[in-house]
Amino acid sequence: MHKYLIRFDEICLKGGNRRYFEDILVKNIKASANTLGKNRIEFLRDRIYVEFDLSISCKDIEALLMKIAGICDFSKITTCESDLDKIYQVAKTLTSDLSGTFKVEAKRNYKKFPQKSPEIARLVGSAVYIEDKLTVDLSNPEHKLYVHVYKEETLLYCKKTQGPGGLPVGSSGRLLSLVSGGIDSPVASWNMFQRGCRVVFAHFHNHHDEEKDVRDKVMTLVKTLSSYQPYTRLYMIPFGELQRAIIGFVPSKMRMVSYRRMMFRIASIIRHKEKCKGYITGDSVGQVASQTLDNLRAIHDVADYPVISPLIGQNKNEVMANARKIGTYDTSIIPYDDCCSFLLDPHPEQAIDLHEIREIEAQIPMVDVIRPCIENTKVIAFEMGKLVYEKNAGIKIPQGFEDRLRP
Repeated sequence: MHKYLIRFDEICLKGGNRRYFEDILVKNIKASANTLGKNRIEFLRDRIYVEFDLSISCKDIEALLMKIAGICDFSKITTCESDLDKIYQVAKTLTSDLSGTFKVEAKRNYKKFPQKSPEIARLVGSAVYIEDKLTVDLSNPEHKLYVHVYKEETLLYCKKTQGPGGLPVGSSGRLLSLVSGGIDSPVASWNMFQRGCRVVFAHFHNHHDEEKDVRDKVMTLVKTLSSYQPYTRLYMIPFGELQRAIIGFVPSKMRMVSYRRMMFRIASIIRHKEKCKGYITGDSVGQVASQTLDNLRAIHDVADYPVISPLIGQNKNEVMANARKIGTYDTSIIPYDDCCSFLLDPHPEQAIDLHEIREIEAQIPMVDVIRPCIENTKVIAFEMGKLVYEKNAGIKIPQGFEDRLRP
């Protein structure tokens, strides 16, 4: 079996609630590991072991572990009896292909072991030292050999691979992400995975000849993101007819903001159904006309729950770097027509007057134009990167929501 040691950091700060977060992390690791094949997970106080069948490649295992929020880092380990001669043998094997400088870091978790941690490190270092190949450097070594001595066994490894860190998905509640086909909103959603949030996705699409291309693009983005949490739903909401209704009432300079206000009204119904505690957007201050502080205030005015914008102070280069890191960048840069760009003024309003847009929207028969969007919404489910189903979402406007939808 391939054996891995998994470590976590932020969870350790949770005091009396720590076990709650640990249980969710173990559950998420198990759900992810099951997609690869036969495995075994063991949780012992300060460490998590995962064993995988030898038929599974280490590359696939490590790619999977790097996506699980809550994991600080992990290592492929070798175990042996807690006996110095056995430890020497394994240490020599692990370092046989190394050259340059090294250091041994030992930790005696089993306090009845005869040698203390510094002595273990010195003895193991002496055992693996090879003149002209491996030399000791305690300050800035090229390689480290880690030795953890427990009563039942000793763990040895030479490498730590960074994980996402943060909190395990599902430990902080659920959010609804208003995902577009661009670069920003997928990265914003990924940021909230790391804060322990389970994310449901909603995409608003227009009706045009290239609709299938846009749909496939958004599905690919959400499919990629679904590998970061055990189960994912995407709501595809038709928006074209509603936009045409807006055009009859709202001046072109204000339409972008009005479109987005309408999206939040519709999204509130999805949020209610999914029991989400807020919304995620990919907004960054000043990036486009709809993201000035005045226009963001006008847009968020209709949101019934908190709007979280993790990228609000980031520049585009930072966001693009993370998009490449999580695997969404190449899909995001495929050209597409954003439904929010439908019949806009080339010079949209930079500072919408909130009272003015409320008065204009008061003329729109909100419930009548929103109802077809909701009733024709489709839901698509993914499980760890695999499509599960696609069907009509079967949503109706909840009783009592009509007043919320009106300006």
